[in-house]
Amino acid sequence: MAIRPERIAVAPDPAGTGRLRAVTYLGARTEYHLDLAGEAIVAVSPTPLPDDPRRRLAAGDPVRITWIPDAARVIPAAESPAR
Repeated sequence: MAIRPERIAVAPDPAGTGRLRAVTYLGARTEYHLDLAGEAIVAVSPTPLPDDPRRRLAAGDPVRITWIPDAARVIPAAESPAR
């Protein structure tokens, strides 16, 4: 399955299954580097406004990761070459 980083939503959640590794502010956008069950994931969104709870996220915080189902693309497994 593949999902574009800008289609992944990140929200603070004490019961969240994701863990924030790092936050990188890049002017108009922010990158969230996440760990989800040992998998590294990057989410990208517009930089949150000062009163947005995401603005207070820090490395190690638990987060909820969501996306619209139509945003996911299934990538078929590659067939092994004939020998």
